[in-house]
Amino acid sequence: RCLVAASGSVEWKRTGDPKVPHHICREDGKGFCFAGLCETWRDPEHGEDVLSCTLITTAANAMVSDLHDRMPVILDPADFGRWLDTETTTADEALALLKPARSELLVAEAVGPHINNPQNADPRRIAPLPDAD
Repeated sequence: RCLVAASGSVEWKRTGDPKVPHHICREDGKGFCFAGLCETWRDPEHGEDVLSCTLITTAANAMVSDLHDRMPVILDPADFGRWLDTETTTADEALALLKPARSELLVAEAVGPHINNPQNADPRRIAPLPDAD
C-alpha cells in the first residue's frame, strides 16, 4: 500500500464535444493523499526494476458524480498510518477506508484544454474557464 500526494485531480464532463476538463481540489486549497498500491517488478526487455503504482477508485461522491461515476479514494490524514500499516491493519479494516471523500471537502472548476498536455507545466493548466459550469 502507498499514499500518492496530490494537489488535485482532473475529470472530464461530457457537455458536448469536446468534453470539458474539471480540476477537482480541496475547498480549503490544501493537498491530499490518494490511497494507492505499489509494486516493484522487473522489466523483461531491459532487465531493470520498475517501481509502479496505481490509484484505488471508489464510487463518486455527490459532487464528483456530476462528472464521473467513480473517483480516486482520498484518505483522511488520520487514516494514513492505518492504510500503510500492513502488519496490524487487517484487509477488512483497510477496505473500510476505501470510501468516497465527503462532498463538502472538494470543489470542481472547469478548466481549459491546456491541462491535456503534460508539457504544459504552468499555472494555466488549472486556470478556471470564464463562464463555465
